[in-house]
Amino acid sequence: MVPPSIGGSGLIEDLADKERFAGLAARLGLPVPRTRVVQPSMEPPPEHELTGPAILKPLRRVPAWDAIAGPFKALRLPTCRSLQDLWPGLATAGGR
Repeated sequence: MVPPSIGGSGLIEDLADKERFAGLAARLGLPVPRTRVVQPSMEPPPEHELTGPAILKPLRRVPAWDAIAGPFKALRLPTCRSLQDLWPGLATAGGR
């Protein structure tokens, strides 16, 4: 159990959710890789807005992720085109 004096009641969620963790890291000035949240229900980001290589992770681990990544928690994308190629599967899996 994390004492409230360390992180408050939302700390566990901040650590479990990638988007919330990125916000926490920014507030605390932690040196973490740049985070970009994409919504598979929308159009993929233009290739010129992304740089590669990149790591793709779901914000939260859900069963649909296994259809995309198998047993892996994250995928290494060598190029931005790799994300474009995965996009239809991400859109089918839903989530964010």
